[in-house]
Amino acid sequence: MSGAFERFFNITELVGHLTAYLASKDISRLTRTCRKMHTRCTPSLFRTLTRHNSICRQFASTPALLALSRNSQHVRELSLQLYDLVFYYNCLLTFQDINSHLSDTPPTRPSWLPPLDIHAYQFIALPPMTRLSRLTVDVRRSGYCPYKLPSADNPRGTSAQMTWLTSLSPRLTSLSLQGVSIADPDGCRRLEDVIAGLHAIKELKLAIDSRDNMRFAILSRLLFNCPSSLQDLRLDFVRSWTDEDEGEIVVAAARRQQPLINLKELSIRGVRDWNSATDIRSIFAHCPNINKLSLSAFMGYQETDGIEQFISNQCPRMESLDFSCYNSNLSDSFPFRIMNLLPFQQITELAYHGTLFDDSNFKTEVVFQRHSTTLRSIDINGSGPLPKALFPTITKECCNLNVLLISFDTSSDSYIAFDDALQTQ
Repeated sequence: MSGAFERFFNITELVGHLTAYLASKDISRLTRTCRKMHTRCTPSLFRTLTRHNSICRQFASTPALLALSRNSQHVRELSLQLYDLVFYYNCLLTFQDINSHLSDTPPTRPSWLPPLDIHAYQFIALPPMTRLSRLTVDVRRSGYCPYKLPSADNPRGTSAQMTWLTSLSPRLTSLSLQGVSIADPDGCRRLEDVIAGLHAIKELKLAIDSRDNMRFAILSRLLFNCPSSLQDLRLDFVRSWTDEDEGEIVVAAARRQQPLINLKELSIRGVRDWNSATDIRSIFAHCPNINKLSLSAFMGYQETDGIEQFISNQCPRMESLDFSCYNSNLSDSFPFRIMNLLPFQQITELAYHGTLFDDSNFKTEVVFQRHSTTLRSIDINGSGPLPKALFPTITKECCNLNVLLISFDTSSDSYIAFDDALQTQ
């Protein structure tokens, strides 16, 4: 290698910048050019393991698994589907069992973990990837597996596997767990304890399967145990728990003392057991710096008087609002009332999904005039008649729009022709 070439590849940061633009196959070719290039480029080859990258190949053969076992310390981003998770979990247990046998000490792992799938496959021992910065697990997608893994059929078992796998990576800055099943207080406690230990976490996305009457308690316990470093939190409750043999299960709600001062984006979807204004206030009282809010209706709580004022006071920096209220008793004007209470010319994005309304006591056009120069994106999707003043006001007042999407149920007799709306320009 020439002198300049040698000096370039002696700088780890430059090698990292270069390989970030290369596909895995190209990095692999570099590693095969000479021994020095193999040493310098191998970490980049294992930096990112995803379904779109190389995780399928890494789990596909014994030589690939052995290579991964030698280079697990280089992995920074890992993305798994159901069978990937269960396979990797079994490889981790195999690694622990071998280590405990060599050291003549029992393996140290939680008692609530499912056992090894001993009859499925001769698993290769893989050490934990303790230096992960980004972990994505989606057990709602199964992927492909050529052999039977019994623990993959147990939602509680796979949720325990996700929780334990997360606990092995304390340096995570981004975590996404899709399809977590929480059926009892113990499952909630284990997950909240693990999240509380992620002191560098900035982005957290959870899609949770639980009973309707447990959701607010789970929300509060997870939110109030998040580290203060968190910047983006998304909690989606995706469906109801259906195990009728469990009986009534109560998860105690939590209260937080210190605000999440770094939290900028908050999304809460699918909570069906908001019981009082206190529940709602307990969430927003500790999120003072939110600039992007995504909500579904406060199901279970009927009175909303004063909630709009409270949220606008507690979150005065809000710039983006996404709200859906299908099949709820919540006033359809809720997000627009929040906009009407925020400072002038502040909202840049609005998404509204629900029943469109025409409230004579509340003029929607005033809201859009209030934020006419800052609005860049408007997405309104709903049923019912379109308020006749809405579209003309938007096209006339919001002069800086980049995106405008308005769709509604056209079965109603109340509508405005598009040509007529454009004439207001």
